[in-house]
Amino acid sequence: MQLFQRLKKTLSSGIDALLEDIENHEAVVVATIEEVERHAVTVRAHRTRCEARIDVLETRELALDGEQRSWRARARSLQGEREKALACVRRLRAAKQAREDALLELGKQHELLEAVCTDERAIAERLDELKRRSAQLRSRQARTEVEGAVPERAAAADALLRWEARVAKSEALWRAGREPGTDAHAENEEAALVSADLDRLLAEEEER
Repeated sequence: MQLFQRLKKTLSSGIDALLEDIENHEAVVVATIEEVERHAVTVRAHRTRCEARIDVLETRELALDGEQRSWRARARSLQGEREKALACVRRLRAAKQAREDALLELGKQHELLEAVCTDERAIAERLDELKRRSAQLRSRQARTEVEGAVPERAAAADALLRWEARVAKSEALWRAGREPGTDAHAENEEAALVSADLDRLLAEEEER
């Protein structure tokens, strides 16, 4: 049992290491940024609806306030007609209650709007942070990849120097009237000429 548990633990750690190696970190960050942006769009739409509802409630509150003043004035003007005056008061009370309900909902909508705006700011800050850190890491990775290519550039530079030295040597030999690889041949020719001169001198001596 213990052997099986150790084997299971070893396999699990190996799989985790493999997943970490093959994980495309940049793709994960990009997907996260896209998800946060979609969430930001949803919150923004919610804020827009909340603002529109506030506009409607404010317009309704102003209208109901006007109705209250109107029914109050009409009730006062109908002092001699009690039933009509009572009907105006009932309308006044209904308008007053409706206005209070509108003000209550308006207050809740303002609280909701404040909460939505707070969430929207938090999402915007989070999104900016993700984009900023993603850009920084992308820049650092690019710089690391460039620096990692320095040994290859150094090797190429060394090869160019060796090539240049070889060409320079060939050019020097060419300017001296000698081609590379002909030294031994020239020495043999010189030895033959020297030997011929010696034979000629010896022949001349014998003739004397």
